[in-house]
Amino acid sequence: MSPRWLCAVGCGLALAPVGCFWLNGSTPQRVVGRTAPDVPRPDVGDQVTFNTRLVEQPVGKSYLTGNLWTDVTDPLPHHLSALLAANGLRVGVMSGRPPAEFDRLAGGEGTAVAPTVRHGLAGKPKVIPVNGPLDRCTAEVTDTLTADPRALSWTAAECGLVAFGTPHPSGGMMVRLQFQVQHGDKRAWWTPTADGGFDRTDERAKEAFPGLTFEVSLDPKDVLVIGPTADPGGTLGGAYFVTADQSKQRVLVVRASADR
Repeated sequence: MSPRWLCAVGCGLALAPVGCFWLNGSTPQRVVGRTAPDVPRPDVGDQVTFNTRLVEQPVGKSYLTGNLWTDVTDPLPHHLSALLAANGLRVGVMSGRPPAEFDRLAGGEGTAVAPTVRHGLAGKPKVIPVNGPLDRCTAEVTDTLTADPRALSWTAAECGLVAFGTPHPSGGMMVRLQFQVQHGDKRAWWTPTADGGFDRTDERAKEAFPGLTFEVSLDPKDVLVIGPTADPGGTLGGAYFVTADQSKQRVLVVRASADR
C-alpha cells in the first residue's frame, strides 16, 4: 500500500491534515544537480503544482537533523551544498518508497504542518511560506564561501521560498528555489512605466539571497526536502526552520508535478 500522505496532488486536497501524496506508476529518468539539456522554455498555459508541507519535531529529537539526511541524496554541486551548510541549510531528494519514520511524521496530525497544494503557470513564481511572522529575526548570512558572514536583523519577518517550475518532456520538472525574507511594514514603491509615468505598489521590503538559489530536477515520485543543519543556531537555517519559541524544528517537504 502507498504511504498515506503522498498522493495529495492526485487528490487535489489542500490544507488537509493527512492525505495521500505518493503517485503510482513508472519513474522516468532523473537528472539531478544540473540543468537538464532537454528542458524547454515553459509553454504558455503549462500548469505546475507544488504540494508542500512542513514536518516538525521538538528540538532535541534526532530524526529531522540526523537520520533523515541519510535517507536522501544531495542533488547539488559540492560548492553550493557547502555554501548552504555555512548558512545552516541543506537540501536532499528522496526517491522511491519513503522510510517508515518519514512517512509517519509527514502524515501525522501533530507533526505535519500547513499541508498545501499550490497551482500556477510554469515559469511564474509561487511563494512557499516557511516561518513567521516573527517579531524579530536575526541571522548571520554567508554570501560566498570566501566572504565573511554579515549580521542581519529584521522585524515582522516572514521567511519563505520563491519557487519556479519548468516541466520536463518526460513528465518531471526542473524546480528553482530562492530564499527570501519579507519584513517590516508595507511601504509605497514607485516604478516607472513605458508612458513616462509611475505605478505605485504597496508592499513589504524583501531580502533576497541570490547566491543560495538552487535548481533540482524532480521526477513525479521524488520528494524534495529542505531543512537545517544539525546546529543551525544564529544562521539562516535557524531563522527558517526553528520556531519562534525555539521549541520545535522543521523541514520543508515539496512535491512538484506538471499538468499540460
